[in-house]
Amino acid sequence: MLISRLKQKGIVLGTLVILTGLTTGSAMALNLQNNSPTERIHIASYLDTFTNQELASGASLILEGTVLEIHPATWNTPSGRMPKDIKLNDIVYTDVSIKIDTILKGTPKSNDIVTVRVYKGEIPGEFAFSSDTEADFSNNEKVLLFLMEDDSIYNKDKSQNHYVIMGQYQGKYTVEQKKVSNFKSTLDTKSIYEVIEKHKDDPTPEILVKQEGAELEK
Repeated sequence: MLISRLKQKGIVLGTLVILTGLTTGSAMALNLQNNSPTERIHIASYLDTFTNQELASGASLILEGTVLEIHPATWNTPSGRMPKDIKLNDIVYTDVSIKIDTILKGTPKSNDIVTVRVYKGEIPGEFAFSSDTEADFSNNEKVLLFLMEDDSIYNKDKSQNHYVIMGQYQGKYTVEQKKVSNFKSTLDTKSIYEVIEKHKDDPTPEILVKQEGAELEK
């Protein structure tokens, strides 16, 4: 499937493109808007729902940390520039540097800082990808993250120098005043730490096993 070059004014105005084959097994809709100097693409995904127990068992790395830097958005092409013809696996991403404060599960790729990638972001005057499901970050934010390796179609070179968030926004909590919160709940840190400790060594959640099997069949 090929999305023709979106810079051609008027061609994609009001178009809705349905994409499949995401790592999460969800469908994704792109709302392509063409009414400003920056082309705006809104990604609406339908995610599988994870409990905190499933996040704890499914994540390869769980940590509490602090947002050090939100890097400029870039294209996932070898040059980092917009491709002439935008295909299914072409997208803008933003890398976020997280200073590790506490490791709750797993061994990070670096002892003190990890990179978390979200597949959205804005390149001023060019493209802006927004998303219903990717997590948001702010500088100096204290976060609890459930992370996993990036095996998505967007990680074209299969690089292992970054992580993605399990369940997208489901696997990111803001930590504040001994509580953690995200879009669906607010918990005290003690209770979620107990969930992580109790379930981090559980078998891989069935939903992830099914997704991995589906990927192998492709």
